[in-house]
Amino acid sequence: MMKLEEYKKATVLYGVLGSLYNMADKLYGTVFILLMYDRNIGSNMISVVFAISSLALAAFDYPTGNISDKYGRKKTAGIGFLFWGIGMIAYGYSTETWGFIFSSIVMSFGIALISGALQSWYVDYLHKLNKLDYKDKIIPKLTGITSFFAAVTLAMGTVLIKKSLNLPVVISGIIACIAGVIALLFLEDNYGEITNDNIFVDIVNNTKKLVKDKNMMKILIRNLFAHTAFICFILSWQIYGANNVGLNPSLNGILLIIFMLLFTFSGFVTSKLVDYFKAVYISIVGMLIGVLGLILVFLMPNVYFFILGLCAFEFGLGMDQSASSAWIHDYIPNDKRATFYSGLSAIRSFYGFFVSIAIGYFIEYFGYTYIWLLAAIAEICAAIYLYVNINDLIPAIQPIYKE
Repeated sequence: MMKLEEYKKATVLYGVLGSLYNMADKLYGTVFILLMYDRNIGSNMISVVFAISSLALAAFDYPTGNISDKYGRKKTAGIGFLFWGIGMIAYGYSTETWGFIFSSIVMSFGIALISGALQSWYVDYLHKLNKLDYKDKIIPKLTGITSFFAAVTLAMGTVLIKKSLNLPVVISGIIACIAGVIALLFLEDNYGEITNDNIFVDIVNNTKKLVKDKNMMKILIRNLFAHTAFICFILSWQIYGANNVGLNPSLNGILLIIFMLLFTFSGFVTSKLVDYFKAVYISIVGMLIGVLGLILVFLMPNVYFFILGLCAFEFGLGMDQSASSAWIHDYIPNDKRATFYSGLSAIRSFYGFFVSIAIGYFIEYFGYTYIWLLAAIAEICAAIYLYVNINDLIPAIQPIYKE
């Protein structure tokens, strides 16, 4: 009975922190570009700030995974929330380009500390309680719950923007700091494998293990295909909607709320489907639904089919992400969980920076219409690659839990 109470308590804490993370992220996301524009930062410098932020996140992401495994996932995630929150508050009060750059770097460092650490803490806590299989059902459900809070926060953001552009950002920072305090006070720490007192030697050794791990390389290739489709979507939907199908830009906020609600629904659907199908197959189905949505947008340049196609893509994306958040941990040993998870995230961030530039040239040459075809091809490649390699993925042997 005690273990039941422990894993439920851990699940509630993980859900609360995940919800606070999504609330802060989405509230900040409603206005961070507009805030720079309002402070008379030119479009070129806005791009520079965004690029520096992306590169900083990629640079910080991998070593912080090693730090998390070595010094504790609870401490790393808690301190990460505090750095992220302080960075957002500083961002909200910045008036010059250098201020936005500095605060963005601080935020990137905080996000990198959180990345991998929080979910690794939760999954390994379940492992400690012999409840590891519970993640397949509860993580998709928690994804749905946190996405619901994100949708509510997006609605809040549209109201707060009318009062002050920096208010949503500052409130986001406060929310993140509250999450950091909760993590530091209430989570019970766990660790990965400590093989060397020198963190830099540990990073080098773990990098070699990551590259040699066939599971990780197969998952990485699948992730990069899927990430290509996602970047195509992010860089295109607002501009294509306004210029090609006549979508009123004032409806973008409403669409974002709808997307989050679909994400919520897909998380709950996934949590039910795992009772009947393996989570990895649900990921594949989600990607195929996304492909259908992307093809619909490509073939039917009409505002109604555009919205329908994007909704299908978002629903499929939600199924894939909520399912993959569960099944990926079957192939990562718990003593390297945060390290490998952050390693995959860091490589994806570096890849995303360069593929974004390539997609920009693609759009310039072919136009926005064909970006949807490119996204569909990338997404179907991800689905096929994962399906073909399912039997080659070997579940990791989980070492005995270490206090």
